Formats: sequence, structure tokens, C-alpha cells
Amino acid sequence: FFGLLFAGLPIVGTILAGAIAFMATNDLAVLYESIPIQFYGALEINSLLAIPLFLLVGEIMNKAGLTQRLIAVAEVLVGGFKGGLAYANLFTNAMAASILGSAVAQIGVMSKVMIPAMERMGYKREFSGAVTVSAGLLGPIIPPSMLMIIYGVVAVQPIAPLFIAGIVPGLLIVAALALVIFLSGLVGP
Repeated sequence: FFGLLFAGLPIVGTILAGAIAFMATNDLAVLYESIPIQFYGALEINSLLAIPLFLLVGEIMNKAGLTQRLIAVAEVLVGGFKGGLAYANLFTNAMAASILGSAVAQIGVMSKVMIPAMERMGYKREFSGAVTVSAGLLGPIIPPSMLMIIYGVVAVQPIAPLFIAGIVPGLLIVAALALVIFLSGLVGP
């Protein structure tokens, strides 16, 4: 398995070769007939189709300028407070989490926009990065979340209750991060 993986074979091929080698060495040849059925069964899981669509939405959102509009809305709401851009970063990430569903996509989109903007306004780079990354991690918590979809598919659980269960923890984390920004504003320069 690791030899094929390090040789550069795609992960799908490596896992397939490992599974076939396991079946051959453990006298499980009867399972060879189930390989095409497993491939077809994986194509029937419609819930997983949401994952590439979330990534597509994130890319469209960034290219169409929706990210800038979300930032403008957040600045109107909290821009007048001390540390307003940090709050705007937090609330923009919270709003984007409800659209993107992926922490990696969200941090990638927001770090290109928010960190340079915060640095121009006099925030330290470390603080700007910390706010952006910690707020970007709301993606897996605030629905819709890719991790919730994957968990729901793997554990055969309904996805709607998982989404409902993520709302309150997500809002509590946003409130806690806002409190940290407020306290940093009291202590910081």
C-alpha cells in the first residue's frame, strides 16, 4: 500500500490495489464480484454531491465579489466599534460559513481578503491571522457543513437534525470569539 502510494499512484488506485491484494492473500476471491457493485453503490450517494458544489459556490462567491459585499455588511453592523474590522472579519466568516460549509475553503477565501485589509488598518499580522483562522473554523460547525454531510452519510443519520444541532454551538463560538476580540481591544494597543 505505502509503496504504491509513495510511487505516485493515485489514492483511489492505491486503495483498490491494497484491497485486491488483501482479498488475494486471505483467500477472499468471492469478494471480487462485489467490487463493481461497490463502485456503483458509491455513485448512488447523492448527499456527497453537496461537497463539490460547496467548493464551487465558494469560488463563485469569491469571483463575483460576494465576499466583499459580506465584508461591507459586517462593517456596517460593527464597524463603529473599537476593533470593528476584527468584528467584521468574525461576522463575515460566520456568514460565509453558512454558505461555504468548508473550513479550508473559507479560510482560503477570507485570508486573501481580510488579513491584508486588517494590516492596512494597523492590526498586527499575527492578530489578523488568528482572527481569520479561528473564525474560519466555524465552517464545519455552522450549517451547512461538509463534515456533517459526510458524517450523516457514513453513519446513516438524517442530515437535517445534524444541521439544526450545529446552530447553537456555532452562535456560542461566535459570541466567545467576539468576547476575545473585545478583551484584546481592552488590553492591546
